[in-house]
Amino acid sequence: MKYAFAQTSLLALAASLAAAPVYAQGAAADTAIDEIVVTGTKRADVTALSSATPVDVVSAEALGTNGSPTLVQSLRTQVPSATFSQVGGIIGARLANSVSLRGLPAGNTLVLVNGKRRNPTAKISTGNEWSRGSQPVDLNDLPLEAVARVEVLRDGASAQYGSDAVAGVVNVVLRGNEPGGFVSATYGEFYKGDGVSRDIAGWYTVPLGDSGFLNVTAHLRNSGTTDRDNPDIRTYFFPGDPREALVDKDFGFYGNPNARSAVGSFNSEYDLSENLTVYGFGTAAYRKSITKYMIRPAADNNVRALFPAGRMAQVAYIFRNYDMAGGLKYDAGAAGTFDFSLEYGHGRQSSSMYNSQNATYGLATPDDFFLGNYNQEQFNAQLDYVREIPVGFSKFPLTLSAGVGYREETFSIDAGDLASYADGGVPILDGPNAGRRPSPGAADFAGLQPADAGKYDREIFSAYVGLEQQLTEQFQLGAAARFEDYSDFGSTVTGKLSGRYDFTPAVAVRASVSNGFRAPSMGQIGASQTTSLWIQPPTGPQFLGVSAFYPVTNPVARALGAQDLEPEKSINFSAGLVLRPAPGLSLTVDAYRIELDDVILPVDNLTGAAMTSILARFGVTNVSAVRFFANQADITVKGVDVVARYDWSWDGVGRFGATLGANFNDVGIDTIKPNPPALAGTGLVLVGRVSQGYLTQWAPDSKITAALNYTSGPFAVDFTAVRYGKYKNTVANPANDQVFSAQWVAKLAVSYSFWNQTKITVGADNLFDSYPDRPLPQNRFNGFNNYDLVAPEGGNGGYYYVSLSKRF
Repeated sequence: MKYAFAQTSLLALAASLAAAPVYAQGAAADTAIDEIVVTGTKRADVTALSSATPVDVVSAEALGTNGSPTLVQSLRTQVPSATFSQVGGIIGARLANSVSLRGLPAGNTLVLVNGKRRNPTAKISTGNEWSRGSQPVDLNDLPLEAVARVEVLRDGASAQYGSDAVAGVVNVVLRGNEPGGFVSATYGEFYKGDGVSRDIAGWYTVPLGDSGFLNVTAHLRNSGTTDRDNPDIRTYFFPGDPREALVDKDFGFYGNPNARSAVGSFNSEYDLSENLTVYGFGTAAYRKSITKYMIRPAADNNVRALFPAGRMAQVAYIFRNYDMAGGLKYDAGAAGTFDFSLEYGHGRQSSSMYNSQNATYGLATPDDFFLGNYNQEQFNAQLDYVREIPVGFSKFPLTLSAGVGYREETFSIDAGDLASYADGGVPILDGPNAGRRPSPGAADFAGLQPADAGKYDREIFSAYVGLEQQLTEQFQLGAAARFEDYSDFGSTVTGKLSGRYDFTPAVAVRASVSNGFRAPSMGQIGASQTTSLWIQPPTGPQFLGVSAFYPVTNPVARALGAQDLEPEKSINFSAGLVLRPAPGLSLTVDAYRIELDDVILPVDNLTGAAMTSILARFGVTNVSAVRFFANQADITVKGVDVVARYDWSWDGVGRFGATLGANFNDVGIDTIKPNPPALAGTGLVLVGRVSQGYLTQWAPDSKITAALNYTSGPFAVDFTAVRYGKYKNTVANPANDQVFSAQWVAKLAVSYSFWNQTKITVGADNLFDSYPDRPLPQNRFNGFNNYDLVAPEGGNGGYYYVSLSKRF
């Protein structure tokens, strides 16, 4: 019932669109939704509106109309069921920019590039962050200008594509044999006058004789910091020090980091013969983010003899990622087509601190520290086969698809330099705690230790088969089955059935049922970090201490109840309605239900005397909090996706395109697994209300997008509005829980083309300078953050830009 009013309103609007007059000789077709899709099917005649499962197709033109410089930002307004999040401060500087479908963590969405599996990011999120616990693919490793289109399959697809496709699939199709080239330059800044960004991007296609092409794309970006925080509420100097009244405690901790990036790609094909084609594509990305952190003068980790006023440290995160693929396609005519491919991806996240200190070294403290690396590698070998087989019972052929694959995944951790984590043995030199032991390692961000370092790998063998057929003019069916064998988890079989019936060319129904499987990522298996952090216990205030995140194989984690991780398993149901009541007008409504068992979560901070006593048995005396991953929840996700489109031309006025999309989503917990016997009587809980809140209430309960596009000659106007529904911050103290109100965010871009395909665009993101609710003072990190860390559009406010581009 909670979605009834919204659904009725959307249907009424679609009906009014259907009744609207058409002021031209005929309505223009929506080219994006009438394109042949390659995601979710092996048939060669399926479009987004004729598919048995819901697929969104976002064209390069749609991606480029709103002025967004990255793929994530551009998709944000294009796919109603997709959730992205912008986070600030140090958290924002170190996380991947990925996508979540249908309210599930980002790790449950599979990302493909040209239909091939993409290597995930090296860093797994373990804190109180967006999509916590996931190790997703970073979409911003792909230059926006390289994208021909994005296909988003909003349906469980483990049987078709393997692990991770529980919520759906995002397939990024790279620009192909498009002649000529393109170059653009963009300048922008936020309304408040900060966060200045400069972008230079372009692509060029090189013909390879008459038999092939090579497309090369690059995007360079330089973006400045934004400051949206409150002053630090902590005391900086000792009591009675007159400098306390004069110190500036607003140093810009919360906001966008200073960032530099260079991303590039290539895509190529070459016909070796009439039937044999060789292809290759790849991407490479370098990104560096730097944010500030104040080491307070009175803090025990400050060497006051050297830095009497404290020190402004910098925390830097560097991403180096590349992913390459190549293969051969052979067309054997009536015998079918073969596609053999190899793919290798490598990702690394490095972190460092500058202008910092390790107080345990006293006056001999170093200034700069390398904190360590996270690495993720993936190798894929895949052979795919597709054949259309004539059958006697139908005039339409049966499409048979099959394939075998081998995948190797490796995750590793490299320790930081010695001074980044070591205890130099020097006590606190002065102040009320003189003689005591300061926290070892770089101030507040100790590096990865040798005990954290390690390497984890596995092998996966897979085989699949699929059958699809348009049985009659009205009825189509599809089936798929996949066998996978994991070197660390054994074997599994997944399957999927889908069907569609078209009552008329204007009215159709579709449905699917499938089961899914997602093995723990290598990062979830190997995640390990022992460092000084601000720790939020289940009760009481935050405190600075040593936090240890252990892999489940660690003896200390075992003593606290950790068990070997198990795969997540799902059952997906989907049913939908497709309407095309008039030329240029379409409406799709798809309901879904996903039952996901054994969800992998990072457990709550285990703190207190009982935990300390258990650690003491292993000689661990300096750790204040312990965490690890666990299969601790069974959940059910229910929701509805609605997409309405209308394209028409008005003689003498121009061409219009209107899109209305919505997603209504509810995530509920069916079961929280009982605490392990090791924690009996300790009062410790593995998954408490904070973790449960991030699992079920971190994402808005609805998202509505409305877009209107207009073109007339050299002029183009694109307006988009997005409404994010309510979401909730669940904290340790129920009295401090906070529900954040819905928020509208609008975008506007106005373009004018002149002189040989040169175009100037002026636009604004967050046109009306909208902000989310501010968090309760008691829920802010040391008082800093003016806006919650999982706000869908962040807390930076309005942003304007101007772009000049040329097509040649």
